[in-house]
Amino acid sequence: MKKLINIKIIEFLFILVILSGAFLIELKDTWFHPDESMWINQSSHFEDFFRGRFARIAQGREDLALQMPTIPEFTIGLSRRLGGYDPSELNKMWDWGKSYEVNAAIGSIPSENMIWWSRFLPAILGIASIIITFYILKVSFGISVGYIWLVLTLVNDWLINALQRAMSESPILFCIVIAMLAGYLAIKSFNPDRKSMIYSLLWLMIFAIFTGLAGESKLNGLAIFLSGIAILLFLTNRCNREMRWKFFIIGLLGISILTFLFFVGTNPFLWSDPIGKTLQTFNYRVHLLKDLQPSSFPQMAVHGWQDQIRVDFEQIFRNLTSIHFLNSDYLKFLLTLLGISAFIATVLPSFDKKNSLRINAAALSILFVGFFASLPNFFSPLNLDRYFLLPVFFVSIMIAIGIDWLLKYIGRQESIKKVVQVTDVKKS
Repeated sequence: MKKLINIKIIEFLFILVILSGAFLIELKDTWFHPDESMWINQSSHFEDFFRGRFARIAQGREDLALQMPTIPEFTIGLSRRLGGYDPSELNKMWDWGKSYEVNAAIGSIPSENMIWWSRFLPAILGIASIIITFYILKVSFGISVGYIWLVLTLVNDWLINALQRAMSESPILFCIVIAMLAGYLAIKSFNPDRKSMIYSLLWLMIFAIFTGLAGESKLNGLAIFLSGIAILLFLTNRCNREMRWKFFIIGLLGISILTFLFFVGTNPFLWSDPIGKTLQTFNYRVHLLKDLQPSSFPQMAVHGWQDQIRVDFEQIFRNLTSIHFLNSDYLKFLLTLLGISAFIATVLPSFDKKNSLRINAAALSILFVGFFASLPNFFSPLNLDRYFLLPVFFVSIMIAIGIDWLLKYIGRQESIKKVVQVTDVKKS
């Protein structure tokens, strides 16, 4: 037992060291994105919020408040503070009407050290997201899938760079991964007895908290609210008849209230009119994606469903997932289909109510969270790579499952050949 614990500790430390090297060694050398200038500038909201200066956030520029949620600002602000930088040292806001050189000259680009410290916590959240996902995969599909996915992630420079930057990508992924972990524990802890149902509901409440925080990291993070409802329905279906409605109503109210509280509660801009300003935020986001950004970047606009399919395929399978060589996009697509097939075969027995021992709680959580988290991004009206973070993250899991299935199939065929050869030798 002690030896097993030591092996687990060594494995964890090994993965932590490898990921820390991949994320932190060249952290300041990652290309500086102009959006980072805006996020770092707005990170003064961290000090405003935690010193009770809520009016500064609520009464700031409305266009910025509508498009820049607070969780990335708080993450970057705390990260910056760890490096000893206070708000008086922040860069100026990026001017999109001026060139990169002019913005650099007027002070819109922070110093190299401030960039490093502003990226530090986002990078740590990225590392944590990958480690947690590795262990969820290990539990659901075995150690080989976990390590195949880890390798695919480590060689994906785009994914690592996206999670290194002082922007919203790393916070939203971290919140979604923590919600996925909570969903797994909610399903795993469930039994039709009162105590187990309470534990399951508590994990669903944690799921809801991180759903609200995911939404306040990036608006599409709220899509996993539907994942929480899907998990709740799955568990409700396994309740005793007399407890079914009670469990569902408590779960639904808890998930809805906590998601809303943590979404609104972490953003003072929404406090004066929570429902009205939340709707205003949604409407502004739609206007930004469908009108403002396509008019500013017409070459990135997506036109019609055929163009949408082309963009989705090219971004996910050609540009942003690992493995790059001639026609590898079609190979990755086929591996994804293979992985989905193997995934479905693994998950299906979990829906058999007669045998609770066959429930694969981790795989179910990946299914519910991965599907709803990725879905909005497949319909993005703008061909912008970072909008595909979540589909790339979850499609890479399917690719890993597909590779694992293929390797095991080849291994089985080789074993059969050897058995046949040995049998033939004995007969002769």
